[in-house]
Amino acid sequence: MALGGAGNIRTVDACTTRLRLVLADNRAVDESALTALGSRGVVRPNATALQVVLGPVADQVAGEIRKALARTPVGHLATGGALAVAVAAEEPAPVPAAAPLPDAAAVLAALGGTANVQAVEARATRLLLGVADAAGVDEGRLLSLGLRGVARVGSGRLHLLLGGPAAPLADALTHAMARG
Repeated sequence: MALGGAGNIRTVDACTTRLRLVLADNRAVDESALTALGSRGVVRPNATALQVVLGPVADQVAGEIRKALARTPVGHLATGGALAVAVAAEEPAPVPAAAPLPDAAAVLAALGGTANVQAVEARATRLLLGVADAAGVDEGRLLSLGLRGVARVGSGRLHLLLGGPAAPLADALTHAMARG
């Protein structure tokens, strides 16, 4: 929703460090939400163009947006089905080389323990988490474990920015939670 919803997005592209978008309405963008998700800034070249400065993950994020748009029912896109078909044909961006994996037990403790973590989902270089009590999450401790960032994206929802593939840590967390 930081970009104004699926119907607001006309095209998605990326360069080395920027997500490049053409939007129906540039004013629908929530810059504070983009910052919370890890944006380093935005550039608005004209009334419909938007560049979101993300760093080296920009191409990967563009691929994730394309996938999400491809899953959006045609009736929910202001531009009709053409965008959904066009983005579905795009190849996903390659995942960066593996960064050292933080200790799953330490990450779990910093998240407030097994009882606090409700959901874990890997998305490229980010973990999407649901937590029962966001106040129980120790962001400083997470960062000290080598995570690149923590974004609070809603009540009880967090993104952990890893800098490398998230799936191995998601698997380790799920395994540690199952052991109790």
